[in-house]
Amino acid sequence: MATGRRVSVALTNEQMADLQAAVDSGAYPSTEEIVQEAITAWRLGHALHDDEIGRLRELWDAGRASGTVRDFDIERPLTTARNRLGKAAAE
Repeated sequence: MATGRRVSVALTNEQMADLQAAVDSGAYPSTEEIVQEAITAWRLGHALHDDEIGRLRELWDAGRASGTVRDFDIERPLTTARNRLGKAAAE
């Protein structure tokens, strides 16, 4: 392990058993490796989440800048879908 600080984490018996089972199966060399991998995955997840939030904000802003909102007529797309379904069923 690279030089770093030690921390103490309380795990449930079930969590500890899962970690130990992964080590015993040979999937990981130590429980420390599992925790390090979990932290790496957590960091990546947060980075992706932040990117997604940024992209949603961009899309929201683009939508707002695209013009005024029109009334939405649900019957138009439903009629189109029904017509397509009818044609597909007739074939």
